[in-house]
Amino acid sequence: MREVFVLAKKERVKIIDEIGKQIYELLMTRDYARGGYLLECAAVPGSGKTSLLLSIFEDTIDRYPDELIFFRDSYNSQCQFNRVEKWHIMAENGVNLRFLELPSMKEISLPVTNFDAKKTEDPMYYYKDLKQFGYDYYDLIEKAKPGYLNVVYLKDNTNWRWVIRFLRLYPFFQTLLFDEYEDLVPQRSSGNQWRYNEHYAYELKHSRRGCLNEAFDTQHPGDADWRVRSKFMLHAYLRGSKVGESSPVDQGPVNSLPVGKMIIDYGNALFGKGSFDPYPPKNPVMIATDMNSIL
Repeated sequence: MREVFVLAKKERVKIIDEIGKQIYELLMTRDYARGGYLLECAAVPGSGKTSLLLSIFEDTIDRYPDELIFFRDSYNSQCQFNRVEKWHIMAENGVNLRFLELPSMKEISLPVTNFDAKKTEDPMYYYKDLKQFGYDYYDLIEKAKPGYLNVVYLKDNTNWRWVIRFLRLYPFFQTLLFDEYEDLVPQRSSGNQWRYNEHYAYELKHSRRGCLNEAFDTQHPGDADWRVRSKFMLHAYLRGSKVGESSPVDQGPVNSLPVGKMIIDYGNALFGKGSFDPYPPKNPVMIATDMNSIL
């Protein structure tokens, strides 16, 4: 009887591993009938959530070398993009971008491509609640490099909602990777920020149909607005992350996951195990800052 139980347990593990592979392949498949994906990755610090985003980048360029991939890195915190070999820094005109080495704070010179974000009165880029027109990002797309991690720095981080709007209206597959996305859509918000979060939720709702793939990571999902979080179809749980109330995933196994392993949940229905390559920080360790914001 014990042998039967052990065999059954091994079979269950095998099935869960296979389901995890199938969910990941679904994420990496480019199917115009199905559209893009929305993935949330949660993990405690040091558990590999940024590595997962970078692993998705590497896998994507291996499979689709002509795809445009954009990465949102943070100002005034440790840069993540230099963990991979193929990166391309892009800064909106008006950003006084500087890279400072840690801990010396000595300035590092890196190549930067500048782009324009032009105010538009096209009704396709208009939010009625704030009576606000947005921006077009043709210049961003024209200057982005296929097969590279295009690291984008905007003058105003609230304008990422316009970037999503613009990219999802283009009829081809593109990928957006957001590090620490709760900074853009904080749960505790009011005034215009509360409305911006509503805009983000609207854009994510429609971005799948625009063949826009988006992956977001966070240390704690509860720090992000629930209206945005409700739009994710895929959740990757890494070590120590809090499992969603509607998920079939148990918290116990998530707490003991090693770095490089995850449990991925599709639609709060199917789940399985997956793995990814760790991308440790590389020298020089540095931060990016917009000098205009501190002068």
